[in-house]
Amino acid sequence: MIISHNNSGLCNRIKSWASSVRIDEECYVNWETFTRVRCENITYPSFESLFENKNSTIDQKFTSSVSYNRPDHVFEKGKHRDKSVLKYYNSPYLAVLPEDNINRCFIKNNFTEKGIIDHQYQKTPQHLIKTYSKIFDKIKFKRSIIDQADKFFDEKIKNADNLVTVHVRSFCDSLDRKQMWFDINNFIREMKKHDSIDNIFYVSADDDELISLFKDEFGDKIIFYPKEVDPNIDMGSYKSQVEAIIDLTILGRGSTMLATETSTFSEVAWWMSKSKPNVKKIGNIIYE
Repeated sequence: MIISHNNSGLCNRIKSWASSVRIDEECYVNWETFTRVRCENITYPSFESLFENKNSTIDQKFTSSVSYNRPDHVFEKGKHRDKSVLKYYNSPYLAVLPEDNINRCFIKNNFTEKGIIDHQYQKTPQHLIKTYSKIFDKIKFKRSIIDQADKFFDEKIKNADNLVTVHVRSFCDSLDRKQMWFDINNFIREMKKHDSIDNIFYVSADDDELISLFKDEFGDKIIFYPKEVDPNIDMGSYKSQVEAIIDLTILGRGSTMLATETSTFSEVAWWMSKSKPNVKKIGNIIYE
């Protein structure tokens, strides 16, 4: 058995969960409802209020335990196939197993890089896209939340054929990260390349002012799900999490997604869409 234990935001928790299932299908998600994120106390809704998946432990005695705090710990510590060992996966980075034959330096030649295949989208090795897509497909949000997303999509978007989705994380809560990873002009520049007569843009952003900027530039082609709560102020509330899940599910429905370079939110939207959209990563540069 494995226990997924990550206390960060929604999508970091989901990635830890997916990695855990990859290691051992007998998985319990330790979904803490009270935690600290970026030095703030956050109260999250329960696992059962957001997901249809069953979540329970098993009655078994284990001979030992092992903790994987980084994806390469699976390489280093082994025991991932040993059913007599209780395993813990705490990392928000996707696990890669020894049998995957992936170089530890797949992303770049730097052993301090925490991730191995994270944020690579269509550049991810095909056998791992296939494997992880099946795992993410087993993660089921509450039907009532998906119904809200479907209703909005049917009323406001209707057809995904000409839909370009855009996820903008401006890091408005961190000036240092904003300077490193965000440039609004790069998003506008890339959106203009997709601004055909028929195309529309679904935009998910962490700052309402960005929506206004996009509407000034592209007018009625900008569609967004109106938020009742500010996720930067009320990050962990049930309503905030529901609105985030609605954004997640719609972001994956277009043929193209413009994604924030380092955002796990963009990444999980892609994985949960069965890796459907072609992704262009955008930060201080536009990635080819």
